[in-house]
Amino acid sequence: MAENSSSRRAKARVEILEAHRDWQVQNGRLGWGSIGAFAAAYADGKVEVPAWVKEAYPAVDRGTIGRWWSAYDRGGAEALVPAYGNRRGAGAFDNAPDVREAIAVLLREHPRMSATGVLARLETQFPGRYLPSKRSLQRFLSSI
Repeated sequence: MAENSSSRRAKARVEILEAHRDWQVQNGRLGWGSIGAFAAAYADGKVEVPAWVKEAYPAVDRGTIGRWWSAYDRGGAEALVPAYGNRRGAGAFDNAPDVREAIAVLLREHPRMSATGVLARLETQFPGRYLPSKRSLQRFLSSI
């Protein structure tokens, strides 16, 4: 089975954290305060990591390394897997089946109704409730 890019990036992050730990010991600079100096040394090529790691992350700033350490401390290597594109199914229309159903009813009754008209009806039908923007509604309507 082929390794996916998220898994490979997580492994590269672990390699960088291990290199940071080794660098701390070698340079006698332990603790969070060493991250900035390590990031500079890494960017200057003074930290040895496999070529594929350097290719994936040519430079890493101290904030990123700090976030990686925090994630690693909370959940190990699994917590370092990038979460790119994991929002599918988490949008305003996905979490509001009653709104989706109201839109479907409106469009059955008025197939040529514009997003502006649909939004106006939704605001009347669901007063005080969070509704997506007009542009989000347009994207949603074009997807159905």
